[in-house]
Amino acid sequence: MHVKAPDIKNAILEIQKHYDKHVNNKYVKRITLNMDLPQSTKQNMNLILSGNFAYIDSRGAIEDLYYGIKAVCDFIVEIQSKIIPNLDSFINGSLFSPQANMSENEKILSQMAIKNYPMNIKILSDLICRLFVIIHEYDKANFEKDPA
Repeated sequence: MHVKAPDIKNAILEIQKHYDKHVNNKYVKRITLNMDLPQSTKQNMNLILSGNFAYIDSRGAIEDLYYGIKAVCDFIVEIQSKIIPNLDSFINGSLFSPQANMSENEKILSQMAIKNYPMNIKILSDLICRLFVIIHEYDKANFEKDPA
Protein backbone atom coordinates (compact mmCIF):
# COMPACT_ATOMS: atom_id res chain seq x y z
CA MET A 1 0.00 0.00 0.00
CA HIS A 2 1.61 3.22 -1.16
CA VAL A 3 0.00 6.19 0.59
CA LYS A 4 0.34 9.74 -0.72
CA ALA A 5 -0.43 13.06 0.95
CA PRO A 6 -3.73 13.49 -1.00
CA ASP A 7 -4.92 10.16 0.45
CA ILE A 8 -4.40 11.54 3.95
CA LYS A 9 -6.12 14.82 3.11
CA ASN A 10 -9.11 12.96 1.63
CA ALA A 11 -9.39 10.75 4.73
CA ILE A 12 -9.31 13.84 6.96
CA LEU A 13 -11.98 15.56 4.84
CA GLU A 14 -14.18 12.47 5.11
CA ILE A 15 -13.80 12.51 8.90
CA GLN A 16 -14.56 16.24 9.07
CA LYS A 17 -17.70 15.85 6.94
CA HIS A 18 -18.95 12.94 9.04
CA TYR A 19 -18.21 14.77 12.28
CA ASP A 20 -19.95 17.98 11.19
CA LYS A 21 -22.96 16.21 9.72
CA HIS A 22 -23.57 13.47 12.29
CA VAL A 23 -21.65 14.07 15.53
CA ASN A 24 -21.60 17.84 15.85
CA ASN A 25 -24.83 18.88 14.16
CA LYS A 26 -27.35 21.22 15.75
CA TYR A 27 -29.40 18.34 17.13
CA VAL A 28 -26.68 16.57 19.10
CA LYS A 29 -24.09 19.29 19.61
CA ARG A 30 -25.27 19.83 23.19
CA ILE A 31 -24.07 16.34 24.10
CA THR A 32 -20.45 17.22 23.45
CA LEU A 33 -20.66 20.73 24.88
CA ASN A 34 -21.14 19.29 28.36
CA MET A 35 -18.19 16.92 28.17
CA ASP A 36 -15.33 17.53 30.56
CA LEU A 37 -12.32 17.18 28.27
CA PRO A 38 -8.94 18.77 28.95
CA GLN A 39 -8.24 21.86 26.86
CA SER A 40 -5.24 20.15 25.24
CA THR A 41 -7.50 17.32 24.04
CA LYS A 42 -9.95 19.80 22.52
CA GLN A 43 -7.13 21.64 20.77
CA ASN A 44 -5.60 18.45 19.42
CA MET A 45 -9.01 17.18 18.27
CA ASN A 46 -9.31 20.30 16.15
CA LEU A 47 -6.15 19.28 14.30
CA ILE A 48 -8.24 16.52 12.73
CA LEU A 49 -11.82 17.77 13.01
CA SER A 50 -11.38 21.32 11.79
CA GLY A 51 -7.78 21.60 10.66
CA ASN A 52 -6.73 22.32 7.14
CA PHE A 53 -3.41 20.70 6.39
CA ALA A 54 -1.75 22.47 3.50
CA TYR A 55 1.39 20.39 3.91
CA ILE A 56 1.49 16.84 5.15
CA ASP A 57 4.91 15.97 3.87
CA SER A 58 6.81 16.98 7.00
CA ARG A 59 7.52 14.92 10.08
CA GLY A 60 6.04 17.70 12.26
CA ALA A 61 2.73 17.59 10.39
CA ILE A 62 2.59 13.82 10.82
CA GLU A 63 3.25 14.19 14.55
CA ASP A 64 0.40 16.72 14.76
CA LEU A 65 -1.89 14.23 13.03
CA TYR A 66 -0.92 11.52 15.52
CA TYR A 67 -1.75 13.90 18.39
CA GLY A 68 -5.05 14.72 16.72
CA ILE A 69 -5.92 11.06 16.27
CA LYS A 70 -5.11 10.35 19.93
CA ALA A 71 -7.32 13.25 21.03
CA VAL A 72 -10.24 12.13 18.87
CA CYS A 73 -9.82 8.61 20.30
CA ASP A 74 -9.98 10.06 23.83
CA PHE A 75 -13.13 11.96 22.81
CA ILE A 76 -14.72 8.78 21.42
CA VAL A 77 -13.84 6.76 24.54
CA GLU A 78 -15.38 9.48 26.71
CA ILE A 79 -18.58 9.39 24.66
CA GLN A 80 -18.71 5.58 24.64
CA SER A 81 -18.16 5.30 28.38
CA LYS A 82 -20.16 8.26 29.73
CA ILE A 83 -22.62 9.50 27.12
CA ILE A 84 -23.93 6.51 25.17
CA PRO A 85 -24.83 4.39 28.23
CA ASN A 86 -26.81 7.38 29.53
CA LEU A 87 -28.23 8.56 26.22
CA ASP A 88 -31.81 7.95 27.40
CA SER A 89 -31.32 10.41 30.23
CA PHE A 90 -29.98 12.95 27.75
CA ILE A 91 -33.00 12.41 25.51
CA ASN A 92 -35.52 12.60 28.35
CA GLY A 93 -33.73 15.32 30.28
CA SER A 94 -34.01 19.03 29.75
CA LEU A 95 -30.99 18.94 27.46
CA PHE A 96 -33.02 17.54 24.59
CA SER A 97 -36.60 18.29 25.46
CA PRO A 98 -38.34 19.49 22.33
CA GLN A 99 -38.70 23.21 22.29
CA ALA A 100 -42.02 24.82 21.56
CA ASN A 101 -40.59 26.69 18.60
CA MET A 102 -39.37 23.51 16.85
CA SER A 103 -41.42 22.40 13.91
CA GLU A 104 -42.69 18.84 13.77
CA ASN A 105 -40.08 18.08 11.12
CA GLU A 106 -37.30 19.49 13.34
CA LYS A 107 -38.47 17.33 16.24
CA ILE A 108 -38.31 14.21 14.07
CA LEU A 109 -34.85 15.13 12.77
CA SER A 110 -33.69 15.71 16.34
CA GLN A 111 -35.00 12.32 17.49
CA MET A 112 -33.35 10.60 14.52
CA ALA A 113 -30.01 12.31 15.19
CA ILE A 114 -30.06 11.22 18.83
CA LYS A 115 -31.17 7.67 18.00
CA ASN A 116 -28.38 7.31 15.43
CA TYR A 117 -25.73 8.92 17.62
CA PRO A 118 -24.11 5.65 18.84
CA MET A 119 -23.86 4.36 15.27
CA ASN A 120 -22.35 7.66 14.10
CA ILE A 121 -19.75 7.53 16.88
CA LYS A 122 -18.86 4.01 15.73
CA ILE A 123 -18.44 5.26 12.16
CA LEU A 124 -16.25 8.10 13.41
CA SER A 125 -14.17 5.54 15.30
CA ASP A 126 -13.76 3.42 12.17
CA LEU A 127 -12.76 6.46 10.10
CA ILE A 128 -10.17 7.48 12.69
CA CYS A 129 -8.72 3.95 12.74
CA ARG A 130 -8.49 4.01 8.95
CA LEU A 131 -6.75 7.41 9.09
CA PHE A 132 -4.26 6.05 11.62
CA VAL A 133 -3.40 3.12 9.34
CA ILE A 134 -2.95 5.47 6.36
CA ILE A 135 -0.75 7.88 8.32
CA HIS A 136 1.28 5.05 9.82
CA GLU A 137 1.95 3.64 6.35
CA TYR A 138 2.89 7.09 5.06
CA ASP A 139 5.14 7.69 8.06
CA LYS A 140 6.97 4.38 7.59
CA ALA A 141 7.45 4.95 3.87
CA ASN A 142 8.58 8.57 4.02
CA PHE A 143 10.38 8.82 7.34
CA GLU A 144 11.75 5.31 7.72
CA LYS A 145 14.96 6.46 9.47
CA ASP A 146 13.13 8.73 11.94
CA PRO A 147 9.36 8.10 11.95
CA ALA A 148 7.07 10.42 13.82
